[in-house]
Amino acid sequence: MIEIANQGDGVTAAGLAALEKEFGAKLPEDYLEFLSLNDGGRPTPGTVDIEGLPGSPTDVQEFFGMHGASGSSNILWNLEVIRDRLPNFHALPIACDSGGSLFCLTPSQAGKSEVVYCDMPGSSFYKATQDISVYKVAPDFRSFMNKIRNWVH
Repeated sequence: MIEIANQGDGVTAAGLAALEKEFGAKLPEDYLEFLSLNDGGRPTPGTVDIEGLPGSPTDVQEFFGMHGASGSSNILWNLEVIRDRLPNFHALPIACDSGGSLFCLTPSQAGKSEVVYCDMPGSSFYKATQDISVYKVAPDFRSFMNKIRNWVH
């Protein structure tokens, strides 16, 4: 079971609706439920395997929240950054790893959103759009949460 530390008080229904409006797509119920309960935070355990990613596994350092204290932990701040850096990539950044790469929800035509990992070597995400690789992590948010595990040496 995953525990979330340093989470916010949760996002209201009005806040969730505002996020969907800003994102421009319906978000999956399981993710909205997560935000309504946690509003971000640090998961324990926090290791996730990513098929095809050199050096996998990686960590889920922090889930972004609507009321993140610093810009880099705020969903809307990260959404603006991804729009600026990757204008043709429709995704909602939901978490980061300790190397500055992002986990994102991407809307699908079936009304679900899969979770992808945007690998930004050297935190290039905040600088340039070159050398960014995208890997599918899970078909939905719940499956992503179920993939998070303890680190095993």
